[in-house]
Amino acid sequence: MKKVILFLATLLVIACSGEKTAESDAKVQEIAMAKPEPLSSKERSQVFADAEDILPPTSVSEKSVAPPPPPPPPPGQSIEKKIIHTADIRFRVNDLKVATAGTKAKVKAIGGYISNSSERREGGNLENTLTIRIPFQKFDTFLTDAEKESIYTDYKNVSAEDVTAEYVDNSLRIKSKQKVFDRYLELLKQAKNVQEIMAVEENIRVIREEIEAKEGRQKFLDDQVTYSTITLTIYQVTESISAPDEPFYIRIWHNFRDGWGSVFNNIIGVFYLIPYLLIMALAIYFIRRWWKKRNG
Repeated sequence: MKKVILFLATLLVIACSGEKTAESDAKVQEIAMAKPEPLSSKERSQVFADAEDILPPTSVSEKSVAPPPPPPPPPGQSIEKKIIHTADIRFRVNDLKVATAGTKAKVKAIGGYISNSSERREGGNLENTLTIRIPFQKFDTFLTDAEKESIYTDYKNVSAEDVTAEYVDNSLRIKSKQKVFDRYLELLKQAKNVQEIMAVEENIRVIREEIEAKEGRQKFLDDQVTYSTITLTIYQVTESISAPDEPFYIRIWHNFRDGWGSVFNNIIGVFYLIPYLLIMALAIYFIRRWWKKRNG
C-alpha cells in the first residue's frame, strides 16, 4: 500500500513540473515573437551613454582608418629603373674662353642647360666651374665629347645611384595616404559637433602635409633622374702678372717722399719721449738735492 501511494506522489510531481516548463517555454516564445517598442530619444541617449561606459573609448586617428599596407607589385611586372647619374671632372685646356664657349654649345645642342657658372683666377690659373644638367640619355656621350677639349685631366669621378626602391615606396605611400585622406573627408561630413570637426580637420592637415612632402620628394627624384648633373671645372695655365718697372725719376720722387715721411715720423716720436724725459729730469733733481743735504 505504501509503495502505491509513493508511486502516485511521484507522478503528481512530474506532472506539475512539466506544466511549469511548458508554461515558461510558452512565455519565452511569446517574448521572442513580440515586436520591440521603439525607444524614446531620452532612452536612446541613455543607452549610448551606458555603451560609452562599457566600450573602450575610440578616437578619430590615422590608425583607426588607415588601410592595410599596399601589396608589393606582382612578380613579373616590370619596374622602370630610376638611376641618378652624376659626374665631377676637372681638366686643363689651352684656351679657357674657347673651351667654355664650346662646352656651352654642346650642352645646348643636346637639350641641357647650365644651372651655375663661376669663373675666377687662382694663382697662375684662370678657371671656370660649370654645373651642367643634361638629359640622362646623353650622359655618356657628353662626357666623351667634353673630354676632347682636355689636354690634361686632373680627376674624373662618375657615379650612378639607384633610387628605384625609394621611388616605388614613395609612390605606394602616397596612394595609401591619399586613401586615408579621402576617408577623413567622409568622416568630416559625418561629424556632429565642433570637437569632432576640429579633430578630423587636424588629421586632414597632417595627412595633407605628409602627402605634399612625399610628392615633393618624388618631383626631386624625377628631376635628378631625368637630368644628370655634371660639375665641370676647366682651367688654363697663364703666366704670373707682375707690376711693370717704374721709371728712374718716379723712383727718386718716391724715395724723396719716403725720406720726408721718415723725418716727420721721427719728430712725432720725440714728442712721445718728452713725458719720459721730464720724469727723468725731476727724478735726477730730487736725488741730487737729497744727496747734498745728506753730505752738507
